[in-house]
Amino acid sequence: MAFLEAYCDESGTHASADYLVVTGFLGHAQDWIQFDRQWKAALRDQGIPFFKAQWFDKRKRFFADWGDDAPRRKGFVGRLLTAIRDANVVPISVAMGMADYNHFVPPGEIRNRLGSAYTLCAEQIMLMCGTWARENGFADPIKYVFDAGHANRHEFEAAHRNVYQNSVERDKFLVGSLTFGDEQEISPLQAADLLAYECIQNLGGKTKRHPMHEILKLDFQAWMFSPDQLSDMASKNFRNRR
Repeated sequence: MAFLEAYCDESGTHASADYLVVTGFLGHAQDWIQFDRQWKAALRDQGIPFFKAQWFDKRKRFFADWGDDAPRRKGFVGRLLTAIRDANVVPISVAMGMADYNHFVPPGEIRNRLGSAYTLCAEQIMLMCGTWARENGFADPIKYVFDAGHANRHEFEAAHRNVYQNSVERDKFLVGSLTFGDEQEISPLQAADLLAYECIQNLGGKTKRHPMHEILKLDFQAWMFSPDQLSDMASKNFRNRR
């Protein structure tokens, strides 16, 4: 029996961000074991304890002395992407324009009821994972692991709990357990961090990026909330809960 696990991270959470994205990878538990071996081998060979996309991009921390050593940087990221491809995991990305969110979901009653941008994107990730799993013949609940660092973690936990306690929604989207982990210790969260970082950079118009931009060439499921969708969600939520 092949159980599915999804590992997810976010980017664009600072106050001035134009977009927020939540990304993840969905895969078989057994494939994640193979991924973990390959990913950690790539880190070990470079003497890196863990990978963080922003530090790699900005030449900080472990990557400060790499400078502009293009062959080294390209070769290292190439091994990380090979680990992802070899694992046959499914990349999934959900984005939210913060100007649209702030306009249609203003602070106050509507936002309190509908949820933060992070929670809405994280819920959409679960919906997309469940839909993909159903369409590909899976019937067992999906295990979710999100990075523990986001300020709205507890709000999302409550939203997940509400879905999990609704047997119809839980079974429809194969919603399983939700835990939060440290990306420094969990390799698949580092992969999700890489995808999230590059998605947010791409949305900001930074398209000529080497070598991490190669991850955007993967065949992944992508969703972006439109202004009309946010407006409709806000109005329906308000009407249904008055």
